[in-house]
Amino acid sequence: MKALIVDDEAHVRAAIRLLVDWKQYGISHIDEASDGEQAIACIKEAKPQIIITDMMMPNVSGMKLMEWVSANSPDSKLIAISGHGDFNLVRHTLKHGGIDYILKPIEQDAVNEAIAKAVTAWIKDEEERSTRYSQQIQMNEFKPVITEKLWSSLIDDPIAQSAVVRRLQQTFGLAADITQLRMALVFVESTDEKFKQKFGNNSDLLYFSLVNIMEEYVNRGTKRGAVFRHWNAPGEIVIVMWLQSDALEAVLQDINEALHITMHRRLHFGLSSIHAFPEGMPQCYADTKRALNLRNLLLPGRYLHNAPTVDVKAEEHLSVSGADAASPEYTKSIRMAAYEESWKLAVLSGSAEEISAAIKPFIASIKTASSISPRQIRDCYREWETMRANIAHEAVGDAAELLLRDNPALTDRDAAITAAPFSLEAWQQLWQRELTVLADACFAQQGQEQHIIFDIAKYVEQHYHEELSLQDMATRFYVSREYISRKFKQQFGINLSDYLTSIRTEKAKLLLLNPHLRISQVAAMVGIQDEKYFSKVFKKQVGVSPNEYRKSKQV
Repeated sequence: MKALIVDDEAHVRAAIRLLVDWKQYGISHIDEASDGEQAIACIKEAKPQIIITDMMMPNVSGMKLMEWVSANSPDSKLIAISGHGDFNLVRHTLKHGGIDYILKPIEQDAVNEAIAKAVTAWIKDEEERSTRYSQQIQMNEFKPVITEKLWSSLIDDPIAQSAVVRRLQQTFGLAADITQLRMALVFVESTDEKFKQKFGNNSDLLYFSLVNIMEEYVNRGTKRGAVFRHWNAPGEIVIVMWLQSDALEAVLQDINEALHITMHRRLHFGLSSIHAFPEGMPQCYADTKRALNLRNLLLPGRYLHNAPTVDVKAEEHLSVSGADAASPEYTKSIRMAAYEESWKLAVLSGSAEEISAAIKPFIASIKTASSISPRQIRDCYREWETMRANIAHEAVGDAAELLLRDNPALTDRDAAITAAPFSLEAWQQLWQRELTVLADACFAQQGQEQHIIFDIAKYVEQHYHEELSLQDMATRFYVSREYISRKFKQQFGINLSDYLTSIRTEKAKLLLLNPHLRISQVAAMVGIQDEKYFSKVFKKQVGVSPNEYRKSKQV
């Protein structure tokens, strides 16, 4: 393996070379660069697996280098070193795949631990890449999968359409006289309760079964079309018909009746107009997606949807309207931002009653509409992500990113727009759960923060006689030095170093009552090895020197 050390200070690069046990990690080649520009040239040529970079450098900074590595050498493992404990730098490092963030001056244990993690991660990724490669070879041996991929590429890669059609004709017997077709699209949520009852958690079996059922109805007696899973869109199943395409609606109705009998479930299908083959495939797909995204969820019993003709700007604008979903007259808008303040207060209160009360006006506004589409619901979710981040940040400050990472949004949110029929009551319950989860996470984070600070204070009280530093505390309790400084001062109204000094001073007072202990012994017993420094600190705290204090107590 190869490593690259990037820092504008030669002595830092030299220190890293000396501190790391490279042989232990299987790293036999080490390059150096004095800035990001040199580093990029070296990466292109040497292709190092491990990159250790300073954040602040002339020309191309470490931040810019990370962005370049993320885009151009994503397999390389990044370790940041910096003299700044800036949270934005740490976040930038995490965003671009950084393994660790080490503060200067560099400690041997810290840098070796970071190298070990980076090497382990690279080896694991390499094994996964090898496994994926083997799996890809095996997958390509199965004809149905190849067919599925070819049909999907007719949608996703118009440039390659001619070559794909020739391969479908030569290898899979596609008729050569197809000039036009019509498409239907359905999105199947594998976590849907009706399907889970039938197939458990085996999503592959679910999609395999649905494709075969649909294929049977499409090609009864003659080859009229094809059914395939959309390669680049999990959950989507595509139906194309080039013969008797005007019978597509009837075929879809038969499919839904069969699904209703066997699985007690009907599906929503988006339908396209008739377009030329193969060049019209992307437009067919766009039609079907639009039909599904703009369908009116408040109209029960309608499962076949044609793409409405609406104003593009209105289509992109989050709104609910008293008009039909196919109408361009989207007039009554609902913005999630209008509810941000009340939702924030409800979440911060932690009260289930307050959360429920805050959601009701939002649901009530939607109930007054006669139309709401999946696109509008997804826009709500997107706006909620911003609101959710704002609320978390107000509740726990810099810990918000960690909180949101450890408490992702509910995974079943799309069930509201794929289930049949759509239920405003179920959607309201989902929002109740969403806000409750966020409230519980904020409450837990706040309690954990307070708990950590008290644990740090207790540790200092018990280990005052040892050499303690802010970095020691940060390493032991897995938080940053800046975080400890800020939170400790907020909780106790005193800096951690002053807190440690006050404890040592009080312990020293007791020890000075023993006339047989020398001042140097007392200093060492409270964790200060330098007698002069101890006397200086003691006098600053007590107002008199240790000797004077001892004499005053012996009178």
